[in-house]
Amino acid sequence: RLALPEILDYGAEQTRPPTVQDIVNLCRIAEALPAVDAVFKCDCAIADVPEEMNDIIAVATALSNTGKLQLCIPISLNSARVWAEIAELATQSGDLNKEPIIMTEVSTTSPLQLDEQSARVLLYMCGKGVPMATLPMPMSGGTAPYTLAGTMVMQNAEALFLITLAQLVRP
Repeated sequence: RLALPEILDYGAEQTRPPTVQDIVNLCRIAEALPAVDAVFKCDCAIADVPEEMNDIIAVATALSNTGKLQLCIPISLNSARVWAEIAELATQSGDLNKEPIIMTEVSTTSPLQLDEQSARVLLYMCGKGVPMATLPMPMSGGTAPYTLAGTMVMQNAEALFLITLAQLVRP
């Protein structure tokens, strides 16, 4: 299970795991801010719910506390299924292609790789009609060429690969 994020309360010296009330509060803040167009809810452990219900309660809480677009980055196929199924229930039509209330993001593992879990998430979410954002991950001199031009070529290649794969699944 992903260990991030942690909450640092005002005046506290230590961080703590997030709770359902933290999700509610953060969604309500985002809802009240006119410059915020989307809410990001990452997959992470929530301290006050049973582990087997974690994903379901977290996603349902986030979707029920803001009407803004939810950006989700599922870390597994199971998490992607939870996101899509709850989002379908939250729409009138049940069709995420017609009512896009969530958007997913898929990242490559540079250089030019896509891990199995990310590939499964991409294929599933695109099949459901969920809009997708790409996030290539080249690092100059590490996983990509040292030059800016070389890194940009790799980043574009990775982004085009993800876009092409998504278009093959659902044009």
